[in-house]
Amino acid sequence: MSIRRNNRRRPGKYPRAADTFYHHRGVAYADEGEYDRAIQNFGEAIRINPDLADAFYNHRGLAYADKGEYDRAIRDFGEAIRINPDNADAFYNRGVAHRNKGEYACAILDYNEAIRINPDLAGWRNFWGDRESEHDRIILDCNEAIRINPDFADAFYRRGESYKNIGERDRAIQDFDEAIRINPDFADAFYSRGNAYRNKGEYDRAIQDYNEVIRINPDFADAFYGRGNAYRNKGEYDRAILDYNEAIRINPDFADALISLGNAYSHKSEYDRAILDYNKAIRINPGYAGAFINRGIVYADKGEYDRAILDYNKAIRINPHFADAFNNRGVAHRNKGEHDRAIRDYNKAIRINPGYAGAFINRGVAYAYKSKYDRAILDYNKAIRINPDFADAFFLRGTSYAAKGKHDRAIMDYDKAIRINPDFADAFFRRGLAYAYKDEDDRAIRDFDEVIRINPNVFEAYFIKSLYYADKAENILATENFDNAVRFSSDYYARTYIDNNLIAQVQGGANAVLKLLEEIISDTDNYDTATKEYYKGVWWLFSNNQVQARRCFIKAKELGYEDVAKIDQHLGNLK
Repeated sequence: MSIRRNNRRRPGKYPRAADTFYHHRGVAYADEGEYDRAIQNFGEAIRINPDLADAFYNHRGLAYADKGEYDRAIRDFGEAIRINPDNADAFYNRGVAHRNKGEYACAILDYNEAIRINPDLAGWRNFWGDRESEHDRIILDCNEAIRINPDFADAFYRRGESYKNIGERDRAIQDFDEAIRINPDFADAFYSRGNAYRNKGEYDRAIQDYNEVIRINPDFADAFYGRGNAYRNKGEYDRAILDYNEAIRINPDFADALISLGNAYSHKSEYDRAILDYNKAIRINPGYAGAFINRGIVYADKGEYDRAILDYNKAIRINPHFADAFNNRGVAHRNKGEHDRAIRDYNKAIRINPGYAGAFINRGVAYAYKSKYDRAILDYNKAIRINPDFADAFFLRGTSYAAKGKHDRAIMDYDKAIRINPDFADAFFRRGLAYAYKDEDDRAIRDFDEVIRINPNVFEAYFIKSLYYADKAENILATENFDNAVRFSSDYYARTYIDNNLIAQVQGGANAVLKLLEEIISDTDNYDTATKEYYKGVWWLFSNNQVQARRCFIKAKELGYEDVAKIDQHLGNLK
């Protein structure tokens, strides 16, 4: 921290020529680093003109401080203060000397007094600048400062910052409360308390604090940014976008706000707008690895995996130890079907960060794609040891056990995933399948019902229920569920899933499937003519009448059945 070198003299005091000479020569010696000679000259100036002794004592104190003789410096600053109790510079400089001796509580008191005399003297706030990692020491110093002055709002604020930085959010909030009680317009305290509430997941309370900051200081860009983050955390992306835009209006070079703005658009699936914001952040800071990461994620969401990989490569060039960049590049390679390259990237991410549970999960998925289920399970185990509440890890381990035919162990993992996340639809679905494999049909149906409760659009759950009820000859329920399966199977994958599973059912329950298809064909209320013709073709196909099946598929196509590709596939198979 720098000390204040003020050569001003008090009005009404006129120096004798000799004291001016000694004073100026002392300053010159000090500037050259000849502190002993400077001290001698300042001493002569004090002897000649005691009327300006506070200024001369202050300068001699600075020379002692430059020599590292802080006790002698403190005595001279004290003399300056005794002569002139309103000498803010002397209080400030004595605070610096106390600080350099490690006497932080005394330093804070002197800074506080300097500010009382001169409110524009804000340099003391840099006092903590090179001690940010010494949170335990800072807390002890603030304790002492608060003991001496219980209304020292800045000490409560700074102690709260240290508590927040070591993860003690509740104690931090208590200190911010005290700082705000003492100073109701303490914008920084409201801002920090808002951040603490947001980190605790208390987003509404965080928003209230950011509102107060903005009331006190409408140009506090970080407050708009923080409030935007809280709205984003609540899923209120439009309100978040408004706040990010305001933060950027106040500070056009606010790269973090541009990144968050892009993220909000990404959550709204407005990927091109998101990319524009990431581009702006990169123009402001071409070395911002996180901006390339986020842009890469959006390219991946758009299915442009090669462009995503290029961005991850740039992030890695900027920061070769960026574990997220290797992990995300691995995901892009996996989505391209390049599982070995994906595994190499996950390996690098794990080497950089051995506690990266997500990278272990992703490597496990890659091994599972390669049917190396035992190696996948080992990776899921590691992820669970790192994070015992990682629902996805239990779920994926369950799928690997199921692939190995170990349905009981799979069910145990699905149980754990559901206990962690009671709305984990995929875990209910997979557990339902496992129960079905064990012929525990009632338990399976209950799980499929849970899937539908959580997400009414999961066509597979309706479809499997329709087969179950058809097998039990409960045709109304079978038709009702098949109707929903068809209604929600709006894409090619979904229709293929239904058709393939219908064909699979023929081997073990052809009569039930044919009866189900008959119900669909005769249902005039829920199916249009084209759909009924399509499933009539499926019925004939199952009845081994390829000629009739072909006629129905052609008629369905002529009537405008929406899944033309699926019809063409059937017609191609029938040639």
